Amino acid sequence: MWRTLSFSSILVALGAMLASRNMVAFSSGTTMAIEPKVSVEAPNTLFNITVVIANVTELFFWQFNLTFDPLVLEYVDYTEGPFLKEVSTTWPLEPSNGTGWVAAGGGFAPPYPEEGASGDGILAYVTFKAKVEGKSDLHFVGVFPGEPAK
Repeated sequence: MWRTLSFSSILVALGAMLASRNMVAFSSGTTMAIEPKVSVEAPNTLFNITVVIANVTELFFWQFNLTFDPLVLEYVDYTEGPFLKEVSTTWPLEPSNGTGWVAAGGGFAPPYPEEGASGDGILAYVTFKAKVEGKSDLHFVGVFPGEPAK
């Protein structure tokens, strides 16, 4: 499904044009999504997106690769969200950043809790800088919510 965005020539529109790529659904009913779905920012401004998870059971670790247009956006920072931290001590993965993508993740640190995080929550905040006017889609590639092997 395509979403049409319109914006003035002095603004950068950050949009999730393909709903199937800015939200990932898993067979268990768990979904991971980017919020907000559309953001309009002036060039040379910083803004955050939030990566959320819903309807998850026993989450122990997660990872995602997020792609974007590097001509329009610049990756600035990643901060782990509170979802796993509400259960136990965590160990965030150091983000990797390439031209047009950022990979991030997190998981529990030893000693591991007996049960993982369940429900809905915020996994991460990602900060970008709008470089120029234009449009950039954000896409999940290689999303991995996980639980330990039993």
